[in-house]
Amino acid sequence: MPYFIDPQEKVVVVLAPGANPQPHLVRIDHAGAAALGLKHGQSLSDSQVEALRSGSTEAMSSAFPHAPQAEWLPPRHAATSANPRSSITRRAFAVARAVEVISWIFLGLSVLVGIVTAASSETDPYTGEQLHPNISLGITIMIAGVFQALVVIMIAAYIQARTQDNPN
Repeated sequence: MPYFIDPQEKVVVVLAPGANPQPHLVRIDHAGAAALGLKHGQSLSDSQVEALRSGSTEAMSSAFPHAPQAEWLPPRHAATSANPRSSITRRAFAVARAVEVISWIFLGLSVLVGIVTAASSETDPYTGEQLHPNISLGITIMIAGVFQALVVIMIAAYIQARTQDNPN
């Protein structure tokens, strides 16, 4: 679970994996937060917020006097906000998933419309015979719709595979 501090509200925020953090939240090291015993919603003093933002060992020692000696402290650059690429990849994954669902619906609709079109009939006014003049059109609609939907589903599945969260 990623740990953040909200410098405006001066509280600790713990987000679920994959949740998009607000831009004003500042990411802090998970091991460091666990070593300090930080919990979601925990209030922080101004000095604690500044110490967590700076990542300085001296600032941490003075802001959290009861914490064990901080060998785990991240370097200063690690205390910055989350990597913007991770939010972009999560967004691409979500869009690809939505496109895949819509494509499956399109596939079902194209088969249904193809069957209805192929099954439509007319009555010959002279002989009273039932004619099915749209069979080839219905089959074409089914084949084309299924092919297009499967191509889009394949592309969406590829994007999802490339952007899914990696546990490593």
